[in-house]
Amino acid sequence: MVFTLLFSNSNANSNTNNNITDTNILVDNGLMGSTKGEANINQGDFTYKLDIKTPKGISGLNPNLSINYNSASNMNSILGKSFALGGLGSISKCNENLFKEKQDNKRDYNYCLNGQKLLLVDPSNIYGSTNSEYKTAINTQSKIIKKANHWEVYTKDGLIYEYGNDEMSSDDSNQNSAEISNENPNSKLGDAIYKLTTIKDRYSNQIRYYYHPNNHDVSNSIKKI
Repeated sequence: MVFTLLFSNSNANSNTNNNITDTNILVDNGLMGSTKGEANINQGDFTYKLDIKTPKGISGLNPNLSINYNSASNMNSILGKSFALGGLGSISKCNENLFKEKQDNKRDYNYCLNGQKLLLVDPSNIYGSTNSEYKTAINTQSKIIKKANHWEVYTKDGLIYEYGNDEMSSDDSNQNSAEISNENPNSKLGDAIYKLTTIKDRYSNQIRYYYHPNNHDVSNSIKKI
């Protein structure tokens, strides 16, 4: 089964207009299911989450996506002001907030996975160094490895999430030559933001995420899944 979610934006290279101009959901085996929303109010802010129903792929592997609204957000994404596409995720640099962190003159930042601060498993390692291992501040039982140019997250359910991995396999018959040569170079912004690029299982079934060129806002640059 093939599932393709395309975000086409005629102004993808513009910083002033990020509205969706054309969105297509293509499913080869029938109708989409019903959607389920969830509304909340927290300290006067209204939030709403609408799940995007996606068909399951091989071994049940499928993207977990949603349309999220937050009345307190001024973000202007491809879905509109205060809206965001949920289910993408990123690893990005975030501020130090503990006194002992601020006393450490070796760095002035942390890395965060979807807002969760990453802590070294072995404090003797250098923070952010190649092959160093991390866990989230609220432990999710995930093994998080900093590679030379990207990150790998091994979850307890057996999946591997790759963030900022520009290397695409050229032996994939479903991948066209343009995608192979391009190698998805917009999946990260230096070492500050690493966007979700691949989810795969132990049998190498994969979900791949592609991003619009020249658009480094992690919230609104997704092009194709």
